[in-house]
Amino acid sequence: MEIQQNFLTGNDCYKAGKKIAPTGILVHDTGTNQRKVSAYLTSWNKSGVSKCVHAFIGNLPDGSFGVAQTLPWTMRCWGCGSGSKGSYNNTHIQFELCQDDRSDQAWFEKCYQAGVELCAHLCRTYGLTADDIVDHAEAHAKGYASNHSDTGDWFPKYGKSMDTFRADVRALLEGGNTASAGGQGTADSPAAPAAPSDSAESQSAAAQFQSWLNSGYSAGVYSYASWFYNSLNFANISKYNIWIAQYRDTLNFSYKYNIWQYTGSGHVNGISKPVDMNIG
Repeated sequence: MEIQQNFLTGNDCYKAGKKIAPTGILVHDTGTNQRKVSAYLTSWNKSGVSKCVHAFIGNLPDGSFGVAQTLPWTMRCWGCGSGSKGSYNNTHIQFELCQDDRSDQAWFEKCYQAGVELCAHLCRTYGLTADDIVDHAEAHAKGYASNHSDTGDWFPKYGKSMDTFRADVRALLEGGNTASAGGQGTADSPAAPAAPSDSAESQSAAAQFQSWLNSGYSAGVYSYASWFYNSLNFANISKYNIWIAQYRDTLNFSYKYNIWQYTGSGHVNGISKPVDMNIG
């Protein structure tokens, strides 16, 4: 899962700069036939737009597919309005899945899976669980959002629901994958299951790193915990530099590492935008 930062610095929500301590995640879909994230980056990145979420999942400006992060994760967004009891804008990280015309199952599955992976990443980062995830419709039913139908307007068309979504996130957090869960652990204390020793990812990474070393360069891997746990056999890459991204106060990672990136919204004198901060 690729995450590109495209902060909406011109949006009034970003300018307000209010902070939250995330206690949950809220999933939206755009309800519009538009796969390109750039359309929202352009139309939302200005004053007078009374909405803003933390991220979009769709086709990114560089032509790849992934996550465009539009606000720091701990900045209060304007995503769900208010309900009878208050607003999840005060507590929840929120992102949009870019819909098409709802006719392409492959596109839906691509967005759905990326949403699952993003939620698992955010759960590990902020100590959340799959039970802390809702969509806009559920948030309204609980009294903390305006009356919208997403994701019930899209998920059921392809046999999915927020229950299956949460189950798939839970499977990733427990060290398995969305097809069959495996391993033991929780979002607060994840286990580190070993990937197969002959995994294609492990072999490809190790071969590339060795070629760089042979050419006189240093080599390392940068990623978040669930990719180290679920996609690689750590024994194949442990001799290289490990750079772990986990945005929380205390690192929860089962392997030896060299660098910990602990926030993506740090501040440095002389730099106007939020920056990544690391401990080596």
